[in-house]
Amino acid sequence: MFERVKTFFDQFRSQSAVFYKGLTPGRKIALGVTIASVLAVILALSFYRPTSTYDVAFTNLSHEDRTSILALFRKQNVVDFKIEGETILFPEAKMNEYRMILAQEGLPNNGVSVGWEKFDERSFGMTDFDQRVSKLRAIQGELSRSINKLEPVESSRVHIVIPDPAIFQQDKKPTTASIMLRMKVGKQLTQKQVQGILHLAARAVEGLEPGNIAIVDELGNMLTKPDEDDGGLDRVTSAQREYQKRVERELETSIREILGRVVGHNKVVAKVQAEVDFKKIETTVQDVDPERTVVLGSQKNEQSSQGQGLNPTGVPGAKSNLPGEREDAAAGGSSNSNKQTMETLNFDVKRTVSRIVEPVGTLKKISTAVLVDGKMVDGKYVPRTAEEIAMITKLVKNAIGFQESRDTITVENAPFELDEMAVAEQASLTARKTSLIQTGIIATVAILAMIFLYFALLRPYFRWLTFDPDKRSDEQLAVADYELERSGSAAKRVQVQEEVPFEKLSHKEQIMYLAKHDPKKTTEALRQLLSPQHQ
Repeated sequence: MFERVKTFFDQFRSQSAVFYKGLTPGRKIALGVTIASVLAVILALSFYRPTSTYDVAFTNLSHEDRTSILALFRKQNVVDFKIEGETILFPEAKMNEYRMILAQEGLPNNGVSVGWEKFDERSFGMTDFDQRVSKLRAIQGELSRSINKLEPVESSRVHIVIPDPAIFQQDKKPTTASIMLRMKVGKQLTQKQVQGILHLAARAVEGLEPGNIAIVDELGNMLTKPDEDDGGLDRVTSAQREYQKRVERELETSIREILGRVVGHNKVVAKVQAEVDFKKIETTVQDVDPERTVVLGSQKNEQSSQGQGLNPTGVPGAKSNLPGEREDAAAGGSSNSNKQTMETLNFDVKRTVSRIVEPVGTLKKISTAVLVDGKMVDGKYVPRTAEEIAMITKLVKNAIGFQESRDTITVENAPFELDEMAVAEQASLTARKTSLIQTGIIATVAILAMIFLYFALLRPYFRWLTFDPDKRSDEQLAVADYELERSGSAAKRVQVQEEVPFEKLSHKEQIMYLAKHDPKKTTEALRQLLSPQHQ
C-alpha cells in the first residue's frame, strides 16, 4: 500500500517536472499567475469575515421604546446598530456596552413586567414592607401579562392601591386600581372586553370592586362606563359616541382596504367624520273613508199615554181651588191620548291606523378626507395624475355609499414624510441588501476563478498526466505517416535552415530536419507533437 503511494508521488513529481520544463516561458508565467490568483481567492474566502456580527438585543419593542433608543443613540453618536421591525440588533463585541447605556436611561421601559417569579429567589434580609411591595408588584405584573394576551392590546400598565388595615370601620378605605392600555394600530376594545378586564382585575385582587377600577387608553380616554347618577343619560351618550366611532372606523377601514391595493397600504390615510341622528321618531297616521259606512247598532224607544183630565174652570182665586167648592168639576172633564217614538242608530266609517317608528342612528352626513402618497420613479418622487385622483375619488365614493346631497369628500395628493423609525428600518434594509450583493459578487468571482482554473490548468494537466504515447492507436500513427508522406513533395520545397539552432526551428521544420538526418527519431517526434501539451 505504502509502496504504491510512494510510487504515485514519485511519478507525479517526475511528470510534473517534465511538464513544467516542456512549457514555454509565456505558459510558465500564465501558470504562475493562475496559481497565485487561485490561492489568493481561496485565502480571501477562508479569512473573509463580515465587519461585525449582529445579535438580537431586544424583541417586541414598542414604538416609544424604539424611538427613545434611536434618539439616545443619535445623541451619543452610536451608529453601529440595526433595527428590524420590533427587534433591535447590536454588534456582538459591543452588546454589553450598549445594554449598559440603555439600562442607565431605563430603556426599554415597556418590557415584560415582573410576576410571581420574583419570589423564586428567597432573601432572608427582606422586611415585611419589602415583601408587601414585592407581592403588590407581582400581582400588577401578572395582571398586566394577562391583559396583554388580549388581541387588541399591545401593552398595559396596572396600578393597585391597597390601603393599610384600619382599626375602626369608619376609617376603612376601599382598594382601588387603575389600568392604562396601549392599543394596537387600528384596534379598539368593545364594552364587553372592557367589562371583562374590570372583572378580571376585581377577581384577582382581594377587596377590589369593579366600580373602583378606572381604565384609560394611551390618549387618556376613559374606557369604563360612567355612573348612572343622572338617570343613565351619560351612559346613553357614551353608547352613542361609541356607535358613532365604530361607524367611522368601519368606513375608514373600507377606504384603506380598497385603496391599499392601488397605491399601497402605507401610502394612504383616511379620516371620516360621521354625523349620526339618534332621535327616536314615532308617527301615527289614521286614514278615514267616508264613503264606506256601516251600522254598528240601533235602539228604538216608544212611549204612549191615555186618560181623562180636568180643565181649570170657575172664578180664579182661592175659592175655586178649595175642596168642595167645585161642583162642576165632573161636568167640565175631557179625555187625553199621547204617543212618542224615538230611535237611535250607531254608524261607523272605515279607518286605517298606521304607526311608523323611524330607525335610530341614521347617517345625516359623512365628511371624508383622504390623503395619498405619490410614486417613486427611478428614485424620484412623482405626484399622482388627475386621472388617478379621479379614480381614487370614485373608489372612495363607492366605498362609503356617497350621496351627493348629503356627503362631502376631499382627496389630496402629497408626499409622505417618514418618521425616524421608518428611516432607520429603511437604512437597515439597504445595508442588508448591500451585504447580500457583496456576498453574491464574491461568490460569483470565486466560481469564475474555479472554472478558469479547471479549463486553463487542471484539465490540460490531467490530460497530459494520463497521456501514454505507447497506447496511441496505430490508426493515429498511420494517419500521421500518411500526412507525412503526402507532404513529402512539399518537404522538398521546405528549405531547412541548418545554420539555425534546432530549438529555434518550428515544429514542422524540426520534423523535416529529423526526417532528413535521423529518420528513426521521426516517430518519437510525432508522438510528442500529438501530446496534449502541444494542443
